[in-house]
Amino acid sequence: ATPPGCGEDGLDRSGQERTPLVDALVAVAGEVKAPFFVPGHKMGRGLPSRLEDGFMGSTAAAAADADADAGSPLRRLLRFDLTEIPGLDNLADPEDVILDAQRLAAQAFRAKKTWFLVNGSTSGIIAGILACVAQFQRGATKGGSGGSAPSPGVPKVILPRNVHKSAIHGLVTSGARPIWVPPHYNPDFDISHGIDMDQLESALYDHRGEVACVVIVSPTYDGVLANIEEISRFCHEYGVPLVVDEAHGAHLAQFSRLVNDGDPKSNGKLDTATVQGADVVVQSTHKCLSSFTQSAMLHLPYGSLIESSSIDSAIPLVQSSSPSYLLMASLDAARWQYAQVPNLLLQNLRNISIYARDQISEIPGLNVLDSAALASIRTDTTNAPAIDPSRIVVACTRAGFSGFEFAAALERSGIYVEMASSKCITLALSLGNSVRDVELLVAAMRESTSGRASSKHAEMGSTTFPNFSLIHHPKITPREAFMLPSTKVATSDAIGKISAETICPYPPGIPVLLPGEKITQEIIHSLLAFLSEGGKIVGAEDSSLRTLNVFR
Repeated sequence: ATPPGCGEDGLDRSGQERTPLVDALVAVAGEVKAPFFVPGHKMGRGLPSRLEDGFMGSTAAAAADADADAGSPLRRLLRFDLTEIPGLDNLADPEDVILDAQRLAAQAFRAKKTWFLVNGSTSGIIAGILACVAQFQRGATKGGSGGSAPSPGVPKVILPRNVHKSAIHGLVTSGARPIWVPPHYNPDFDISHGIDMDQLESALYDHRGEVACVVIVSPTYDGVLANIEEISRFCHEYGVPLVVDEAHGAHLAQFSRLVNDGDPKSNGKLDTATVQGADVVVQSTHKCLSSFTQSAMLHLPYGSLIESSSIDSAIPLVQSSSPSYLLMASLDAARWQYAQVPNLLLQNLRNISIYARDQISEIPGLNVLDSAALASIRTDTTNAPAIDPSRIVVACTRAGFSGFEFAAALERSGIYVEMASSKCITLALSLGNSVRDVELLVAAMRESTSGRASSKHAEMGSTTFPNFSLIHHPKITPREAFMLPSTKVATSDAIGKISAETICPYPPGIPVLLPGEKITQEIIHSLLAFLSEGGKIVGAEDSSLRTLNVFR
């Protein structure tokens, strides 16, 4: 549904010039003369000198000691690191400036209601799944259920295997049983994206009356967007809510208009899930906009099947009861920046992104992911995915590099990428990037690839993870598996046994093994190859994978 009162660009700008939480922090901090409340650094006065010296330099720290009222920039910032004192509202039960700031965010991001998150999108995904499962078990989800009444058994959640590990944590927390739908896979770039519509529809039909929600990732870490409108239509035909992990898409509500209107290299529909039929949308405002790291938002779109009271009940389970006002104020300010001057900032981002893609594409041996590459491995070309041009995936095996090696080569020139994998690197561009950044990047790429022997590119990036469609589906739920006793064995002895750990190659943090799943030779071979190429494993007690925990 379209938000009421919006202009031609879909944005309600009424009141968007205000920053209620930022203004309240400034006003209240100016009134405090003697702080007898937490946090313990007391508005920066007790700041550890080691931190100040490291961040600001010893000269700035000495100047701050000489003039305690002025202080270093870091101390001045920490004057606003306050708590729930009068005038600053309470995130757990907002009634004043936080509520006002959240309402403005809902307008800006085209949602009915918005919650600020200080534990990142991770907390939002877990809360979204909890809310859907709880509402399903109460029999309160609006809409039909494909002709069947809700089942009294264990609720099920349909999701692709390329979900973030926070979705797995949501399964453990909620007790739901996963129904895996294989994502599309591109072997040239070694990325998974989207879900097969036929398999989604089959899963919804086969488990009708038992599904609490569907969870998808759009855009993916690599910037590939799913067709949210079609997915939500399938879901709603069965009365099933759709939760969208849009952690990497906070900029899409406005960026989409600029790209869709003028970028010939963008295929498919580039838009935010809040206006495409999703029921819960979670965005990492810090990833693609300009709020502080760890700050995020959860949006409840217009027409959602999920009640706001269900979200209200779920968020306190995963949100800190001591929220950072600096994080919340940065969300308020990032929303202001996004709503007030979207054309100038986002047009600049679009132009820089196109310039970067064009320049990188001219370097021999480097291939940039585009819609044509994605469509080449799909039979359903009418449902081609869109690609966010600000997220650039570069395959480098033809230049004689694995992704890990190429990232290391760029680091020697001071260029740090968002992610490296066995075959690619991923670049995340945002409002803060400049043409100069791209020039430095391209120069480092040319220098790194110049004269590089490409004869061994066939061996580079050879890691291929198991076919997700062949994953063993355990009879126990992730929550049940989490509670069971386990034992540690040598990895060679673990083959054929049942994993007691979540094993994620990182980045991007997509689980290859979950508790309750069978450990196969194929999986072990892929994980060890990933490690040998420079990747890291998270979730395992022994990150070297010499041992694994299995169920007794």
